[in-house]
Amino acid sequence: MNYQEAEYQVWMSLILLTEIALIVALIVYAATLVRMFRLDKGFEEDRIVFDKLKTQDILKMAIFLIGGILILDSFPDFLSHAYQFLQQKASHSYMNPPKNDFGWALSTVNLFIGFLLLTNYDWVAKKLNLESKKNEEPKGD
Repeated sequence: MNYQEAEYQVWMSLILLTEIALIVALIVYAATLVRMFRLDKGFEEDRIVFDKLKTQDILKMAIFLIGGILILDSFPDFLSHAYQFLQQKASHSYMNPPKNDFGWALSTVNLFIGFLLLTNYDWVAKKLNLESKKNEEPKGD
């Protein structure tokens, strides 16, 4: 086993242990967290009323979530590809060209689309809502 494999295994072990510790802490100390953040205050009823929620608002939330998920999903890939590229440039190893430029391009495009969805979710929701209203209009016979 070389140094890079050992370093990789150490990092993966630390990440796994951190995740397990976080999950166990959330399960064990759930009641303490509820008291600390006062999550049980102000709820008189056990149901949530969606009477005033419009289609436009649902679209806005969905577009915002999709943009956030795109960014969260693509950011690690982008950083990984950028790190590999910089590592290759620093080592001057022109003998081994980058293996997956498509992955870097795809993660960059996903980041860009996610950013646009996060910053323009209102405009996108209006456009989608207008398109759906146009399709729902009855056609005269």
